[in-house]
This record gives sequence, C-alpha cells and structure tokens, in this order.
Amino acid sequence: MIQPTTLRMSAPGEFIAAVPALLGFYPVDSLVVALLERRPPADEVCIKVVARHDLHVSDSRLTAVVAQLADVAANENASAVLVLIVDSTAQPTSAPPGRHTHTLDILDRALTTRGVVLASAWATRVIDAGAPWWSLLDATESGVVPDPDATTLAAAFVVAGHPIRRSREELTRLIEPDPALADQVRALLHADTGIHTQSAASEITATVATVVEHIDTLAAGSTLTPAEMAALAVALRTAAVRHCLLGLAGTARVDAAERLWALLTRSLPDPERAHAAALLAFSAYHRGDGALASIALDAALDSDPQHRFARSLDTTLRDATAPPSLHAVVTYAHDIADALGVDLHR
Repeated sequence: MIQPTTLRMSAPGEFIAAVPALLGFYPVDSLVVALLERRPPADEVCIKVVARHDLHVSDSRLTAVVAQLADVAANENASAVLVLIVDSTAQPTSAPPGRHTHTLDILDRALTTRGVVLASAWATRVIDAGAPWWSLLDATESGVVPDPDATTLAAAFVVAGHPIRRSREELTRLIEPDPALADQVRALLHADTGIHTQSAASEITATVATVVEHIDTLAAGSTLTPAEMAALAVALRTAAVRHCLLGLAGTARVDAAERLWALLTRSLPDPERAHAAALLAFSAYHRGDGALASIALDAALDSDPQHRFARSLDTTLRDATAPPSLHAVVTYAHDIADALGVDLHR
C-alpha cells in the first residue's frame, strides 16, 4: 500500500523501473498490481495502491488472491489497473506464456465483474537496468527497463530516508529474532527486576516519557542493554502506553521510533515481541510502507496469534484501507499524550 502517487511516464519501462520504489523492495517471481485513480482538477492518473503476491502458487490460491485484488480495486474505486509479472524463468515470446495468460484471464474476469478495467500488463525476468520487458497483451510491444535507481521516485524515497531494499528477505532480516539476546531478556523478565506494569496516570506518563527517552538515545547512536530491553518489554504490556506511542507516527521521531520497535522485535522473547512488532507495523503502514508493515504483522501474529491490535491492523492492511485513514488513530494517540502531559514532538 502506498499513498496516491502521480507518475509521469512516457513508456511502460518507466513504470516497471518505479515498482521497487513503490513497493520498497525489488520483487522477484511476483504478481504486481497497481490500482489507478483519476484525481481532479487536472484529471491526473495516479497510482493509489500497489499490491504484490508470490507468483508461483496453486490455481486455487491464485483464484483467491485475484478475487481479493479485484475486491480491493472495486473498494478503492479504481478506474483501471496495471499488471506487472516478474518471472525469473520467463522468456520474451511472440505470444504470452500460458501460465501468464491464465493469470491475466482470471484477473480480467474478476475485474470486469466489478467494473474495473485491466489497462495494461507486462512481464520481465528481473527489474534491472537494461532488462527486457514485453507486453502480455500486445506482442508488438517490448523494450528495456531504465535504471530503477535513477527514477525520480527512487531518489525521493532515498532522500526521505527510506532505502529501497534489494529483496523482501532483506526487509525480513530487519526484524529477524536474535534467540541468544531474547534468552537474556527472558531471564531478566522472569527475575524480580522491580519493574511492574503501570496503571495510574502519573505512572503511565513516566513510562511513556521513559520510552521516548530511549528512542532519543537510540537516535543519538547509543545502544540498549538487555536490562533496558526487559524494562521496555514490561512498559509495552500496558495498553495505554502502547496507544500513546502510536502517536509517534508522523512525528520527527518516527524513524528513531521504528528503529526501536525493530530492535525490540529482534530482541524480545515471545509473546512480548508482538507489541513491538505491532507498533512497527502501524508506523510503517501509516507512512505508506505496506511491505514492512506486512512483515512486521507476520512477526507479531507469529509471536502472539491472538494479539488484538495486530489482528485488527492485519485486516485493515489486507482490505487495503488507505494509510491516511489511520490519521484518526494518530490523532487519538496525541489526545492521550496531551492528557498525560507527554510531548511526542520535538
């Protein structure tokens, strides 16, 4: 999921080159679908949603995925969709490969029944400078991919401090558990550390302020000890604390906050890591990074399948609710912070 983005393209290759920036990583063996909308007053065509799914799945799974994508397109009032198939085994031919034709037929039927047009579809083996691409709807249309790193969109993402990962697995490694460190933190949690879940307003205020201090410390380049991680794990057990910390999304502290949530997701034992992973997922999704949000939600639900907030956010993401609609949650979090006397901004 991305926020509405205007792309000025003169060739399909420019769209293909922009896909890594739109997703946040370079997709491999993937079905990528971009939902288009027209925005007044200039009637510009914008990409409202970009979705990706593994390409090589069973027919039954493919049908379910396509139906979900078509539902999202209809719910988002998309005027049309663009499709890109990244298939490392594909070869340009005069006619589209049968497997891809089958995929497009299923998608086209699902979209048509919902009043959405399949505008164009292309394929490539890899998104890289000079890689060939070809149309799956017009055998006469083909070309080569421009340098993805040289796109305006890629430059904007990097300048904003959001690097484009070479693969989805690289994103996954950002929150990959560290069993040895988690064992240290677990031992501290089981010991009598003198740290208890807070309930009174004054205690919650102090706890949130302490978490924010750790975020600022991390931003300054310092590290956290296992004891500090254990204390943060206990702090995140309190729902009011977590609700308040959601307000860090969209503030100047957001990058440092996400680094802390990622660190805790790697370092805390189950089920404590679920709280940190859910906070990371919300923050990533709020700024339009659906890939990281999805990976963080997988981690949260793997750690605690019954985590209510993670389950709710997972449904929101799968329904492709636009990130701006999460602004109400952030506003509510700021109201909590103001009531507690905590300044989330700086």
